[in-house]
Amino acid sequence: MSSDEGAEFTLPTIPYFYHDIVARIIPGMIQIGLIAALTTYYSTGGQNSAEIQNLKLRLDAVVHASQLATALMLLAAAYFVGVVFEGLMFLCRGLGLYSFAFARASANIRRMHGVLGPMTSKDAARLAEETFSILESYEPLAPHFFARATRFLAEAKMMAYSALALPGALVVVGITTGHWLPPGGYCGIGLSLLLFLILAVAGFARQQRRALEILRCVQYLALRRELADASSRAQTAWAEILAPSSAASATRKETPVTGATQQPADPTAAGRNTSGST
Repeated sequence: MSSDEGAEFTLPTIPYFYHDIVARIIPGMIQIGLIAALTTYYSTGGQNSAEIQNLKLRLDAVVHASQLATALMLLAAAYFVGVVFEGLMFLCRGLGLYSFAFARASANIRRMHGVLGPMTSKDAARLAEETFSILESYEPLAPHFFARATRFLAEAKMMAYSALALPGALVVVGITTGHWLPPGGYCGIGLSLLLFLILAVAGFARQQRRALEILRCVQYLALRRELADASSRAQTAWAEILAPSSAASATRKETPVTGATQQPADPTAAGRNTSGST
């Protein structure tokens, strides 16, 4: 039996519902709205014509027939689109986007402790997985960190999937109507690319903030020496995060995962500097 199991901790109420709304339903709604808007624009010539008035009348008739059913169908369709985005991003997991965000966040921690040079990409990818595993494994011991990390993950997904919704709408409308250029022609393409970059950068920034929150969780658990298993594993990861680049792999081999571990650089040293909450 784990020495942590005797402690009294309340399992937190994690905002999974918030995650579904922000990460799936909102980008799905944006995707559906863009497709509907572009289809309407191209089918009516972009003018306030009789076709637009007829379309409004038909939509009003559908909504008035059953507002609840219409809302449920839209939510279901948006959720479905969001899950499709999730699947596409899972297929692209080999790009290592989160590992890059983790490396950027850990670089700040390393600088605070006077560690020169960034960790290697291989070490960053491995420690990104390990620290996230620590967060999930000891969720009841750090509910506040887990809740905030979940929130930042949802916001990062919302930004990334909303960015994907822009080219997605153009592809769908192009296939169905034959119109491949957005309204405004090449100016529209430029504005779409600019918006895509803004959303992509914002999504990466939230992933970096999530990585920082996970690092703070590891630092917190490393200080909880009374929680033997959690603290031991967190101390090992913290020592590797602060290890010089050339010695990171050696630190992993020399430091045991369970039982007594070598003490990492004082986890309290960066406590005041990693306490951002936005």
